[in-house]
Amino acid sequence: MLSLAITSDHPRHRSFLKSLCEKVDISCAFIEYKPNISKEFAAKERSFFSDIDDWRLPCETIYCKKGRINNPEIIDTIKKKKPDFIFVFGSSLLSKEIFSCPKGGCINIHTGLVQHHRGVDSCYWALYEGRPETIGATVHYIDSSIDGGDILLQEKTNLEKTDDEDIVFLKTCQIGIELLCKNVEKIVKNEV
Repeated sequence: MLSLAITSDHPRHRSFLKSLCEKVDISCAFIEYKPNISKEFAAKERSFFSDIDDWRLPCETIYCKKGRINNPEIIDTIKKKKPDFIFVFGSSLLSKEIFSCPKGGCINIHTGLVQHHRGVDSCYWALYEGRPETIGATVHYIDSSIDGGDILLQEKTNLEKTDDEDIVFLKTCQIGIELLCKNVEKIVKNEV
């Protein structure tokens, strides 16, 4: 089985890759460079995802600028690899040429419960709306909609009164990564 990963370069995304590589053989990772984040958020993120400090990717790695994941050269590279699965977390929206390429599907971690919030910043919108019960992570197939593909797994985020909005977001990322990685072997065997 040939699996690829598409993600970004922040600590949460590197933690996703590390956790995924511990469960499944990832032959190539495609990593988008994302803009820098505030020092305050970066410090919080490092405290959540410190497991990646000395970790190096054990697979081929292809880097691109944010939004360039759908360029023809990358699409061609993905097609030539003929993946069974592509696992995604934190990338730009993927073109149909990419998400329809793997035989087993293209599977995404969304930091929201998709029946309540799709797209970016789902937990922030839930907090803004005063609906913390709608905060969680979804593992789903990617299709032509935005976060509307078939749902494989979901879990709500365990919140504490002392959590600020960034901690809520980072906890939700952590839950999504754990949810996928605990179940990835079942996913690739079509048992979920």
